[in-house]
Amino acid sequence: VIMLLTWRSIIAFAAAAVIDHVLMASGGPVFTTPAIAELLASVKSGLGPASATIGREVARTLTTYAKVQRTFAEMHAQPRSPSMSASVNDAIEQVARLMRPGFAARTGVRRLTHLPRYLDAVLHRLQKLRSDPHRDTPRMLIARDLEAEYRDALRSARPGSTGLLEVRWMVEELRVSLFAQHLGTDGPISEQRIRAALQASTATPLNSAGQREGNG
Repeated sequence: VIMLLTWRSIIAFAAAAVIDHVLMASGGPVFTTPAIAELLASVKSGLGPASATIGREVARTLTTYAKVQRTFAEMHAQPRSPSMSASVNDAIEQVARLMRPGFAARTGVRRLTHLPRYLDAVLHRLQKLRSDPHRDTPRMLIARDLEAEYRDALRSARPGSTGLLEVRWMVEELRVSLFAQHLGTDGPISEQRIRAALQASTATPLNSAGQREGNG
């Protein structure tokens, strides 16, 4: 149940997230010598503020993650019904996806600020699960059905397609809405919106200039 995240790996991947964020915010990548020199100067000036921001978000995430892991350990030490076990296992799988090694770099700075809320939603779900496990099951099935549809779309997506980049996070937002609505979501979210995004996942691939074909 408990994933081991070493401090060395956390620091390394957080540093990668900082560099990636500052590089892209500064206009990178670039390929000419003058542009590279200008980009390096911009990156150096931005590393400090970005490091502080990402460091705070990683600390918030790890604090909530530790609470979730303690709750998992407590629940595994107690007898559970089959439906409750299914819900706990679903939550474990969700947390494993969110917190796999390199989570800071994989998540990216824009989404990193939402990770503590996703984990808070898991924590709230586990607390409610103890008192009413049967209420959890239909909500879990909604999320799992959409995740299965998302995986199917990933398998059939064309190389270069960007249409699915946000769908994964839409499903995480839906999970917040299903299990911990009081935490709020990052914009309106529903099954219908996610399925519409999946339908649109056949969007035209990016061309060599990084633009959608047909957009000029």
